[in-house]
Amino acid sequence: MSDLLQWQREEMDKMRRDMDRLFDDLRSCFENTPYAGRGVGAPSARVYETPDAVIVHAEIPGFEPEEIDLSLTEDTLTIRGEKVTGRLDARCLYPRLLGRLSSFSRTIRLPSRVNADEARATYEDGELRVVMPKWKREKVRFIRIEMA
Repeated sequence: MSDLLQWQREEMDKMRRDMDRLFDDLRSCFENTPYAGRGVGAPSARVYETPDAVIVHAEIPGFEPEEIDLSLTEDTLTIRGEKVTGRLDARCLYPRLLGRLSSFSRTIRLPSRVNADEARATYEDGELRVVMPKWKREKVRFIRIEMA
């Protein structure tokens, strides 16, 4: 019976991840339209889970590490970026940007709770890699009272 419950839980988790991916893809389609005003849209991302960590790989080409912001809670990772390409035209009475503003934001629901304090991120050749150790429940520790 426990095998059946475990199978159902795994299938429900898989279905939730598939639905999240479907809605993320749908949202990114609208973000890339001229009406969205968002620039480059949401980056593609892959989420992996190991016994000890949750790992996210996101493809963010053309950005520098200082142009990317990460925020992490126990169960969500938000990746934001903003890049200004071009220059300001100061000849006008009101300076305007000649170029383009590219920005994106993507929030990923994580499959497990993570320890946000121990998360690490690297960015190389347009690939962002975030490794987040899983949250571990603290073990109960019993303290013996000594007689004085």
